Amino acid sequence: MPMFKKGAKLNLQALPIEKHPLPELGPDVFAIVRGMTALEAQVMQAAAKKTEDLTESDKRAMEKFGMKPEDPLDDYRFLAWILVNEDRTPVFTDTVDETGNVTKTAAQDVRDNFDVSEASIMGILKKSMDLSGISRDRKKN
Repeated sequence: MPMFKKGAKLNLQALPIEKHPLPELGPDVFAIVRGMTALEAQVMQAAAKKTEDLTESDKRAMEKFGMKPEDPLDDYRFLAWILVNEDRTPVFTDTVDETGNVTKTAAQDVRDNFDVSEASIMGILKKSMDLSGISRDRKKN
């Protein structure tokens, strides 16, 4: 059995995916949602905490995604991570100019182009959490 090797990269193609209906866009319209990586899940949970409640591990995880502890929880950032095409590639990505500068973030792209109800957004986030094994009902120790 192969062992994990330091520096190995997670294959995002291996994360579970599931369709989520978008009834406000039509009866046969859906979004494909993927589960989150452990680091993404940690960042999502950390972003929901008060700044003073963040652990050093939370802060390091947030930094890896370019977030600061004082950054507000941004559902659009998480949607950009978890919404994928059928080939499991991200639907929303950063727009980069010819010099390599980001002119529009993936989160801004979601905000500008993913016009769905708040109920659908919450349903998509919950589906990704379920696919990732995260439960909002889990009791804290």
